[in-house]
Amino acid sequence: MRTEKDEGLKIIKEETEKAKKKSDETSVSIGIDDMRLKRDEAHMVREKVGAHYRKYRRGAGDESDQDDKAVDDPVTTEAWLKDVNEDPYVREAINIIGDIIQLRSR
Repeated sequence: MRTEKDEGLKIIKEETEKAKKKSDETSVSIGIDDMRLKRDEAHMVREKVGAHYRKYRRGAGDESDQDDKAVDDPVTTEAWLKDVNEDPYVREAINIIGDIIQLRSR
């Protein structure tokens, strides 16, 4: 299946499953070593998932602050398109639309 091969979607799925498992656990250890381990695990998860989306946060500010010239700048547009095309959800949406077009042309 195509979604199983997409690295970004695999990471999202893995971390979602881990988060669900953690939310199902209702006991909390108050041992300092356990708390440090959980804190370190949470930090690693944030880094792992955040690495894929850090570049999108750069442009997530208030759009009214952007200069109109920057929006029309071909270099800025190309960089934005590159970032958007690297998003696993956008890639999968493009693949789904391609599948629909292919099925309708039969």
